[in-house]
Amino acid sequence: MKHLFQNNQLEGLTLFCNKTNWKDILHAVREQISPSQFFFFFDSERGYNIKIFFNYLNAVQLKSIEDFLSDLPKTQAIIANDPLFENAPENTLHRIQLIPKSFEISYEDELTDEFFVAFLCQTSNIIIEGLDYNDFFIHEKNRLNFAIQLVFMALVRADKYAITQNLNSVYDFSMNMTDNQSPLIVFFKEVQQIETEEKIETWVMDWINISAVFLQKSKFQTLVESICLMLEIAGFSSQLLLISQYVLNKSNESEPIGVEI
Repeated sequence: MKHLFQNNQLEGLTLFCNKTNWKDILHAVREQISPSQFFFFFDSERGYNIKIFFNYLNAVQLKSIEDFLSDLPKTQAIIANDPLFENAPENTLHRIQLIPKSFEISYEDELTDEFFVAFLCQTSNIIIEGLDYNDFFIHEKNRLNFAIQLVFMALVRADKYAITQNLNSVYDFSMNMTDNQSPLIVFFKEVQQIETEEKIETWVMDWINISAVFLQKSKFQTLVESICLMLEIAGFSSQLLLISQYVLNKSNESEPIGVEI
């Protein structure tokens, strides 16, 4: 397996800001850096912040992002301090000197570094577009819900049979869920028919296309773990994989699961 930050010479910035400003800040960043050139993680260490990663940022771009932050009104939001370190001041920018190991993402040796980084950049842009459509997942309690939506949409054109077999080889299906999860199955089946809807949001179709290409070359687990890390819910990646396994197996009991055309 390869490791994102070991295999790529990436720079990083931490933008400390209240969650209510995240959408505007991400748009400001996207104005300075092409959407294909950066990706980000939500974070709350030492205060709410967004961590952005890129190959290069010139002084003018950096100053523009810093000025945008400093011009934002402070919200005076109260957030608990880290046990060892005080929170960083709101609306400030800091270079990342050491990327925490908890942010490391593993991916298959067969994937090129450029392909995987491009996928993270594309996914970040999808999240920004999703925020414009409905920013309910700004709040931590709603991020698992949004992650489920992204994962179910990623399965629309995927080889569901191959993914099911792979998940069944890793997890014991008979023990991972209970049968009180029928609403998940209904929602999963509805999402699988989303391309038949008359009007589909552009970001939804973009995500279906991006994830379809990614899953042709990479494991489903890598996609799920990447989404969860970016949304600051890495601890839920196993749960999301079990949910996916459950709906795939249960759907297969009533109808064949194969490659969607």
